Formats: sequence, structure tokens, C-alpha cells
Amino acid sequence: MSPKLGIVWAPAEAFRIFGSFGHGFRAPSESQLFRQGRAAGTVDLRPVRANNLEIGAGGFIGSRVSYDVALYHMRKNNDLLTFTRSDGSTETVNAGETLHRGVEVGIAAALPADSRLDLAFSRAFHTYEQWSPRPDTDYSGNRMEAAPARTASASLTWSPDRWERANASLDVQHVGPYWMDAANTSRYEGHTTVALRAQLPVTSRVALFGRLTNALNERYAELARYTTARGRELAPGMPRALYVGARFR
Repeated sequence: MSPKLGIVWAPAEAFRIFGSFGHGFRAPSESQLFRQGRAAGTVDLRPVRANNLEIGAGGFIGSRVSYDVALYHMRKNNDLLTFTRSDGSTETVNAGETLHRGVEVGIAAALPADSRLDLAFSRAFHTYEQWSPRPDTDYSGNRMEAAPARTASASLTWSPDRWERANASLDVQHVGPYWMDAANTSRYEGHTTVALRAQLPVTSRVALFGRLTNALNERYAELARYTTARGRELAPGMPRALYVGARFR
């Protein structure tokens, strides 16, 4: 059974309060059950069970600004996790318990000159509450790897009413620092990237477009991990790249 209960209350036209509680589960996949690698056996893996509580509020400030704020608290039992051995081999195991909690904020504002600003921010904490994959290994109380505590984004978009299909935007993405391993011994410091996008109609049927990714040519990793067998492993993100093209209708 996966029951869920939700409620929304709007005490005013421009303000609402919402909340929900749900219980769910996820069964192990075929690869997790029957491709055991060096594990003694994986056919007895148990399903993940999760209880999630969320509360929040949202609404409008005047006619130009909207916002949403949400807090969540999710506890997983028998979470399916990947344990990395000292030689670099991996196996899927059930963790005793993991905890996920945080706050998410979103703001959208209509600005003068046919422009719009969208902001998003997340502060999260993902921890191993109980996980001892081996008698000599205990990750209980550690932060989960590859789970940044802070993420944020900002987007400024210009879409002139008098110029149909023309637009331009500036996008900023931020990923905060996070641990690269479950033992919390190696840390990735995070990164911030900037991108530009634009579209310009030439005729009613033809439009030119372009985008500049990683405009500041930031050196960053799309994925960072650490193992005792191989040390720090960084999957590098793309350097600055320019794409241009045309659309025909």
C-alpha cells in the first residue's frame, strides 16, 4: 500500500498553505537482485520504504511577484545503496535508515522592459542514520555522498511583446560542496556556471538562435567520487561552448 494524504488551504486569494504525508516503497530492480558481483548473495534484498512529510506556503505579492516555500522530511528504511569495497568493486546492500530533510524556495518576478526573473534555492541535509555494511565499517551519522547541501539557480529572461518569438536569457546554476564518499573523507568544493541563450526572428518562417554554455569557462565536475582503490575521480564538465543555428517553419 502507498497511501498519501494532502491538503491545501487558501485563507486569502493571494495566499495558500499546503501539506502532505505519504508512504511509499520501491522494490529492488532486476540488476540489483540478480547481478550480485562479489557479494555473497543479493536475492534477499528488501524493498525501500519511505515516509515523507511536506508543508509549505505560496502565493502572490502584488501582481508581479509569486513565491513558494516548502519544507520536507523523509525517512527511508532499508534504503538500497551501493557499497564500494577497498579494491573498487561494488555491491548493492540495504542500509538500515537514511534521512532527507530540507527547505526549497522559489520566487518569480515580472520586471520592467518585458523581462522576468526566476530564483530557486534549496538547502538540504541527507544523512545515513544507520548503515553498517561491514562489521568494521560504520557510516551511521555521516552525510550521504554526491548530495550537495546547497543548490541555487537564477534566470533573467527578456521577451519583448512587440517582437514575437524574440527572447534572450542569462542563466546561473550553483552547486554547493558535497562529500565524494560515504566515509566523508574527500570533499568536492562545488561550482557555479553561467549560460546565455538568445533567439532572433528574421522572417515569419525563419529564426536564428544561439547559446553559450559555461560562459565563464569554469573548471568543474559533473560528477565527483572517491574510492580508496582509485582515489579522487572527477568527470569534467564541458568547457565554454558556443552553439548557433536556424529554425525554419
